[in-house]
Amino acid sequence: MYYFSQMKWTYANLQNWIKNGHDVNEAECVTKLWCNNKNLTELPKEICLLANLTYLNCKYNELKEL
Repeated sequence: MYYFSQMKWTYANLQNWIKNGHDVNEAECVTKLWCNNKNLTELPKEICLLANLTYLNCKYNELKEL
């Protein structure tokens, strides 16, 4: 069980979480995500599981749509 009221993730944290089976309980704690300056053309579909995400930084990427 996770007792974090808020968690801030980088893109590396997101990638590790996806690789390790994307625990939904852990995802509920994530409120901020920094994916800036990663040359991304799209975001992983698993980002939709971050139900309490209130801040998403995607600056300096090659995203066409969200």
